[in-house]
Amino acid sequence: METTLMHATECDYEVDKTWVDRTQYVYSHGDMRVLIEPFAPMASAYGRIEEALQRFRVSVPDYELVERRSLDAPTPGSLLIAHRLGGLSRFEVSLFFPVADMAWAFRVASPLGHEALCYETLERFLQTFHPVEPS
Repeated sequence: METTLMHATECDYEVDKTWVDRTQYVYSHGDMRVLIEPFAPMASAYGRIEEALQRFRVSVPDYELVERRSLDAPTPGSLLIAHRLGGLSRFEVSLFFPVADMAWAFRVASPLGHEALCYETLERFLQTFHPVEPS
């Protein structure tokens, strides 16, 4: 597989304490899609994840939870969830990770049968992501 390495930089600047980061980072390569975005405040994040999984179990035909495990990367307290959305012909790996008091989500999805590419993309994210804690 041919890869291209791209670098992006962001500025550090002070913001009001009530400011909410609604930044989304989107990447697509063919049928693979990657989304990185703030998910929810940490206080409610795990409850929202459970609600979403229950909705998938009930409403997505041929739903299969493939993997669920805790990780210490990219930050301690991270949660990995991989599932097949058979009725949608999609495979998705989601990684929820805390940064300060916000849970962020890294999601990579592709058509069924391309699971290895999703895991490879996740591994690359884990190798290269370095969170910057607010000062």
